[in-house]
Amino acid sequence: MWVVGPDDELEDVVRELQRSRGLIKKYKPLRESLIPARKLLLQQEENRVEELEQQARQAIAEAWMAGKLFFRGRSFETKEQAQSFVVALTAAGNRVLPDLYPHFLETQIQPAELEQLLGEDLTGPSQKFVDLEILTLDGGR
Repeated sequence: MWVVGPDDELEDVVRELQRSRGLIKKYKPLRESLIPARKLLLQQEENRVEELEQQARQAIAEAWMAGKLFFRGRSFETKEQAQSFVVALTAAGNRVLPDLYPHFLETQIQPAELEQLLGEDLTGPSQKFVDLEILTLDGGR
């Protein structure tokens, strides 16, 4: 479980983002009938939404990084895992993966191999599915 940290900044940014999106939703259909000054304001608000979305992403990542990870009675500081959200998420997954899947086999399944499982007739499936124990052999077949 990953518990998010303090989110004061996040709440403010998301509130502003939602307000801007609401204004755009309200006035974008009326763009052609707006006076030039209002068209300019609408364009500025659309630009502001892009900036606010980036700020929101950053605030979300910071809130998660300020939180803690808990797994089977142990807690981990997210900042101990890494300095960025994506790297911390990957590091946390790699840290607990052996406990979740003690018989984990790293392998890559190609789309064509996956389609074998989804077809009506299962003929000649990849050996990878047997190795992963998704399929079993019955009498050598």
